[in-house]
Amino acid sequence: MAAQGWHVTAVDIASNALARGRTEAERVGLGDRVTWVQADLATWDTDDRFDLVAASFLHSSVSFPRTAVLRRATRLVAPGGHLVVVGHAGSPSWASHGEHAHAEPLVGPAEQVEQLALDDRWAVEVAELRTRHIAAPDGSPATLEDSVVLLVRRD
Repeated sequence: MAAQGWHVTAVDIASNALARGRTEAERVGLGDRVTWVQADLATWDTDDRFDLVAASFLHSSVSFPRTAVLRRATRLVAPGGHLVVVGHAGSPSWASHGEHAHAEPLVGPAEQVEQLALDDRWAVEVAELRTRHIAAPDGSPATLEDSVVLLVRRD
């Protein structure tokens, strides 16, 4: 997004993830377009409002208040802005039952929208499943099914 002219605020709990992102942004000359924030999304708050808030693959094998975090994220979206939520909707095609388990069940787009408990200030622009073709760990063809939700704050 920074490469497209946006100013980006990147929030992650892991200092290592932020360091890798910072190194890459600086390598491509975009370090001045990104603000790096190390914080727990379950408690992080700011008075800033954003035109776009993106949450990607907020899944964990340990307890993580994903729905609460995403509900908090709706408060960060400026009027006329968007919230995009992308996540796995199921286990990889190569995984056996129980493998790659998550503490919270994986949900599809309709369930994601329902869990957000949005009021009438919000409109759903996209709520769909998308299949990605990838290579399994053994190199064989495989698929992943992702949930993609794009919301707009209308007020």
